[in-house]
Amino acid sequence: MRQLFRNLAIASLTLCGFAAVGSAQNAPATVENQRARIRQGVRDGSLTRREAARLRRKESRLQRQTIRDRRDGGGLSRREARRLHKEARRGSRAITRLRHNGRTR
Repeated sequence: MRQLFRNLAIASLTLCGFAAVGSAQNAPATVENQRARIRQGVRDGSLTRREAARLRRKESRLQRQTIRDRRDGGGLSRREARRLHKEARRGSRAITRLRHNGRTR
């Protein structure tokens, strides 16, 4: 029984690692999706121009970091992929938070 739980724990941690790497490989698609959300927020007035500019700078930084990490070591390490995925999630939450904060232009 103990070995079963250990094997399940190892399998779940391995799958989480692969999910992080796989999602980091899709980082350009994520960045494009988030840029589209920012554009939509500006269009419908839920984002001010200053908020949109700040979000665009964050997204650009994330994209540059992704390119840099891929170029440095011939690909992304698992640690780099997790960090980039975490930053992408953080950016997504920032977009949602700013679009729903009640400020309009």
